[in-house]
Amino acid sequence: MSYYLLADTMRPCTGEELHAQNECKYVAVLTTPEWNRERERFDMGIELEPEAGNIHNTKAEVNYDSLTGTFQL
Repeated sequence: MSYYLLADTMRPCTGEELHAQNECKYVAVLTTPEWNRERERFDMGIELEPEAGNIHNTKAEVNYDSLTGTFQL
C-alpha cells in the first residue's frame, strides 16, 4: 500500500496518518488483496465499487468525491 496526502505538494504518509485526518485530499494505491482487506476504511461515495477480481483493462471512473480505477498490466 502507498498513501499520499495532497496539498501544495504530494507527501507520502502512513495509513494511520491518512485515516487520522480529514482535511487533506489523498491518493491510495492498493493491490487487489489490499483493496479487499481495506475497502471498509475508505468512506467513498461511489455507486458501484470496482470489481477487483475481474480486471480486464485499465480504466478510471469519476465519482462525485473520488476517482477510482483499475490497472491491467
